[in-house]
Amino acid sequence: KSAAPTSRPMRVAVPVSPEPRDGQACPMASLHDLDTLRRAQLGLATRGQLRTLGFSPKQLRTRLERGEWTIHGGVVVLGRNPLTYRQRCRAATLVASGVVSHHSAGLLLELPGIAPSHTLRRRMELRPISVLVPARTRRRCPDVDLHVSSFPAPRVHRSGIPIATAERVLVDLASTEPSHLWERVADLGLAAGAIDLHRALSELERVAHRGRPGVARLRSVLHERLHCGGSASELERRMVELIASEGIDPGIQQY
Repeated sequence: KSAAPTSRPMRVAVPVSPEPRDGQACPMASLHDLDTLRRAQLGLATRGQLRTLGFSPKQLRTRLERGEWTIHGGVVVLGRNPLTYRQRCRAATLVASGVVSHHSAGLLLELPGIAPSHTLRRRMELRPISVLVPARTRRRCPDVDLHVSSFPAPRVHRSGIPIATAERVLVDLASTEPSHLWERVADLGLAAGAIDLHRALSELERVAHRGRPGVARLRSVLHERLHCGGSASELERRMVELIASEGIDPGIQQY
């Protein structure tokens, strides 16, 4: 008897857009994908992503020379307008392959108390973008302040930007910023519900290690908040800071 025919998997040919030669226009499929990428990444792209879409080095150079695109920190800006702060943050995560953290994440998440005035906010926005990465990279990252941590940050996404959670931001701020700033963020963030006290304590214990700055003080502050309140408004927080600057015990605040 002849053997029964065996079924073979059907091979499906996937159309691939031909890579254009230098000087030729990109195929329509590439332009459509470029528009999709532009929307997903706030008008930004890496050179590698553009190569994948079929743009040759000469085509990229031509668009840059014409001023249609620009370069920021190693990332291609698919337009001519000045970058917004959100775009700078997205560019930082693309070039460093990390998560926006510390003061930069606080600004994106609009944590209460992170920048109580327009002047302070503008001053913070002028600083390099803080990005948390798992290991030091040799890649040049202009306009980026890299923070290496072996403890991956829990994250959220806003406008496609990976951002450390509010609780991780508080823990990291305690290691890098003056105490009056992160204590203000802790007070007002807890009062507004932007920061969860128990999650903040859990994240602190997860990343705490010998020699990490700010751990003892933040642990003390958070445990105090378990039993008594903090400042419920920016005005009250400023009053507490003013009293403390004169060496007077501000007492216990309730919220």
